[in-house]
Amino acid sequence: PDAFDDVIALQAAFRDAGLSLALADEPAGDRDTLYLGLYNRADDVADLLAEAGIDLTITPAISAAADAAPPTNAVRLVKSPLGDVEMAGTALILLAEEGDRQQVVVLAASENGLESAIARLRGAAGATGADLSGCLVQDNLALCPTGISDEPVEYELVTSGPADAPSNSRTMTTT
Repeated sequence: PDAFDDVIALQAAFRDAGLSLALADEPAGDRDTLYLGLYNRADDVADLLAEAGIDLTITPAISAAADAAPPTNAVRLVKSPLGDVEMAGTALILLAEEGDRQQVVVLAASENGLESAIARLRGAAGATGADLSGCLVQDNLALCPTGISDEPVEYELVTSGPADAPSNSRTMTTT
């Protein structure tokens, strides 16, 4: 639910620029798309990541148990053209273009990390642009610090209330 506060602020920023941003479970093939999610649940964008030379390494797999600490030999890496970085403390922002359609992928290790990344994007629709200060940037890829100490690599992003089934990722389309 806290992540949606940032999504609402992002929607307002796009609206101020004359663009609409709508939440959807599936991308619309004829629209620009903004994917928001966690590294552990990035299956929907695996092809986009692979095309950009990005590999997400999570071994052993992350457990659904909330109190399960990763084993001492756990590997949680973003392998990219910018180098290998730990998922914890790092958000990934990738722009992929297909013809006149743009797709932006935003991934982080946790809900708090995703909120940090979304906050960086608020100016993207306006004159100020996205805040990529402190980020490693190359071409269409940015690896940005989340500013969250001891950030866990979470199993899934819970975007629903207690009565709803959890959803693993969200897609936003722009017009």
